[in-house]
Amino acid sequence: MEYFSILYYLATRKLDFAAGAFLGQISLLFLLPKIILARSKNKNKTEDLIETKKLIFQGSIVISYFIFRKRFFSDLLLALNSDH
Repeated sequence: MEYFSILYYLATRKLDFAAGAFLGQISLLFLLPKIILARSKNKNKTEDLIETKKLIFQGSIVISYFIFRKRFFSDLLLALNSDH
Protein backbone atom coordinates (compact mmCIF):
# COMPACT_ATOMS: atom_id res chain seq x y z
CA MET A 1 0.00 0.00 0.00
CA GLU A 2 2.86 2.34 0.75
CA TYR A 3 4.21 1.96 -2.76
CA PHE A 4 0.79 2.74 -4.23
CA SER A 5 0.67 5.88 -2.15
CA ILE A 6 4.10 6.88 -3.47
CA LEU A 7 2.83 6.41 -7.03
CA TYR A 8 -0.31 8.40 -6.22
CA TYR A 9 1.71 11.25 -4.76
CA LEU A 10 3.95 11.28 -7.82
CA ALA A 11 0.94 11.30 -10.15
CA THR A 12 -0.66 14.19 -8.25
CA ARG A 13 2.67 16.06 -8.12
CA LYS A 14 2.88 16.01 -4.34
CA LEU A 15 6.59 15.42 -4.47
CA ASP A 16 7.27 16.19 -0.81
CA PHE A 17 4.75 13.51 0.28
CA ALA A 18 6.20 11.03 -2.22
CA ALA A 19 9.73 11.75 -0.99
CA GLY A 20 8.69 11.31 2.64
CA ALA A 21 6.98 7.98 1.97
CA PHE A 22 9.94 6.80 -0.11
CA LEU A 23 12.47 7.78 2.55
CA GLY A 24 10.35 5.99 5.13
CA GLN A 25 10.59 2.81 3.09
CA ILE A 26 14.34 3.21 2.70
CA SER A 27 14.81 3.71 6.44
CA LEU A 28 12.70 0.61 7.10
CA LEU A 29 14.99 -1.44 4.87
CA PHE A 30 18.05 -0.23 6.78
CA LEU A 31 16.43 -0.78 10.18
CA LEU A 32 14.90 -4.17 9.36
CA PRO A 33 17.91 -6.26 10.52
CA LYS A 34 18.00 -4.37 13.81
CA ILE A 35 14.25 -4.86 14.29
CA ILE A 36 14.46 -8.59 13.55
CA LEU A 37 17.38 -9.01 15.97
CA ALA A 38 15.55 -7.16 18.76
CA ARG A 39 12.40 -9.21 18.21
CA SER A 40 14.32 -12.49 18.30
CA LYS A 41 15.99 -11.49 21.57
CA ASN A 42 12.63 -10.66 23.12
CA LYS A 43 11.03 -13.84 21.83
CA ASN A 44 13.51 -15.94 23.79
CA LYS A 45 12.47 -14.44 27.14
CA THR A 46 9.62 -16.85 27.83
CA GLU A 47 10.14 -16.89 31.59
CA ASP A 48 9.53 -13.17 31.82
CA LEU A 49 6.56 -13.48 29.50
CA ILE A 50 4.89 -16.08 31.70
CA GLU A 51 5.27 -13.83 34.75
CA THR A 52 3.99 -10.84 32.81
CA LYS A 53 0.89 -12.68 31.62
CA LYS A 54 -0.09 -13.20 35.24
CA LEU A 55 -0.38 -9.42 35.61
CA ILE A 56 -2.53 -8.84 32.53
CA PHE A 57 -6.06 -7.99 33.54
CA GLN A 58 -8.44 -10.20 31.56
CA GLY A 59 -11.60 -8.20 32.21
CA SER A 60 -12.77 -4.80 31.10
CA ILE A 61 -11.19 -1.88 32.91
CA VAL A 62 -14.12 0.33 31.91
CA ILE A 63 -16.67 -2.07 33.43
CA SER A 64 -14.49 -2.56 36.51
CA TYR A 65 -14.27 1.20 37.00
CA PHE A 66 -17.84 2.25 36.36
CA ILE A 67 -19.83 -0.78 37.52
CA PHE A 68 -17.66 -2.50 40.12
CA ARG A 69 -16.13 0.77 41.41
CA LYS A 70 -12.52 -0.42 41.12
CA ARG A 71 -10.83 2.97 41.37
CA PHE A 72 -7.20 1.95 41.80
CA PHE A 73 -4.81 -0.41 40.04
CA SER A 74 -4.32 -2.26 43.31
CA ASP A 75 -8.06 -3.04 43.33
CA LEU A 76 -7.66 -4.72 39.96
CA LEU A 77 -4.73 -6.75 41.27
CA LEU A 78 -6.79 -7.91 44.24
CA ALA A 79 -9.55 -9.03 41.89
CA LEU A 80 -6.95 -10.71 39.68
CA ASN A 81 -5.43 -12.64 42.59
CA SER A 82 -8.80 -13.75 43.96
CA ASP A 83 -9.76 -15.30 40.59
CA HIS A 84 -6.76 -17.63 40.56
